[in-house]
Amino acid sequence: MHGILKAALARFDEILSALEFDEKLQSLTETRESARNSEWRRLVYSGSIINLYGCLEQFVDDIIARYASLCATFFPEYTDLPENIQKAHDSQARQLLTRDSGGRLDRNDIDEMLRSLASCLDGAEDYTLSGIALSFHDRNLKGDMLSDLLRRVNVNFSDSIGKIDIKTLQDGLLSGLYKDVESILADLVSRRNEIAHGDYVDLASSDILTAICEVLKKLVTAIFDEIRKATFLHLSPALVGYVKQYYAKPKAHIIALEATEISVGDTVFGIEKGSSRLRAARIHTLKDQDIQAHCLAKDALQAEDGCIGMTLTPDVIFVGKVSSLSTEISALLADAEFLDSLADETSDEHDSGRPQETAHTT
Repeated sequence: MHGILKAALARFDEILSALEFDEKLQSLTETRESARNSEWRRLVYSGSIINLYGCLEQFVDDIIARYASLCATFFPEYTDLPENIQKAHDSQARQLLTRDSGGRLDRNDIDEMLRSLASCLDGAEDYTLSGIALSFHDRNLKGDMLSDLLRRVNVNFSDSIGKIDIKTLQDGLLSGLYKDVESILADLVSRRNEIAHGDYVDLASSDILTAICEVLKKLVTAIFDEIRKATFLHLSPALVGYVKQYYAKPKAHIIALEATEISVGDTVFGIEKGSSRLRAARIHTLKDQDIQAHCLAKDALQAEDGCIGMTLTPDVIFVGKVSSLSTEISALLADAEFLDSLADETSDEHDSGRPQETAHTT
């Protein structure tokens, strides 16, 4: 799933680069006149709007379809699959198999839905979900449609979409035009439809288009985070312990240990203080009282209160529960910051000449 988010952010960055280049053309003496020509402005505007909407829609379609393909990994038994996903998949597949899709589905798509639907009947042990069925939509991606699509994968996004801040972008430029992300999406859809019909005169400037692009980057990242978090919370991960306190100066958590055993290098998950995002981190150091250890066993702790000290990489401040997941699920649900930190560690080991761990696949 991380690759889909990275690809979407890269496409948005390409749009930003094009808009930045356009603003440069408008400022240079030798290109100012042609870059401010009305036809050129219409070309830049229409291309930006079409690509902004297209990038968002492609990301939503791809991330839901990819998530559908991973559900059997997250939830090996069909009965473990969240009920919202079960109902949405069944309903969507049946509707699409009994209605005219307007030519958007071919024979292979229909066959895939039939196989997936059949595999889910009677709680089959080896089931598959149809990404086509769960991601299919024939309405534009305004706020309500986006929320409906995410509910199909057990994500309640109605509250999260309202928390995306638009006031800090482009010195608050958008907050004078839009009240929130939903109004931006509604306007984007309206402009995109106007362009499709060739009737548009209200051209947004490059700085406004740039700010809208930055909002959409925040939006796709928030969608990705909410899918990860909803999955994690439904998985009932193994409990490592509870955060009792965090000390900023040593950047250390005091954890009431619940796990039987814990080691340096283990990956743990928790909800980040402030952002409420699901974050992952590797255990960097462990302490029992003032004694640093590579591995600690709950039954052998010296601390009478059962609390240990723990530092993490990257430095994340957790609140509430700290948990662990299997290696396979950890790799799928880890956040980008965690994966970047692992890449940096690998790079540092390579540069320093230290031996690197080798991943074996079967």
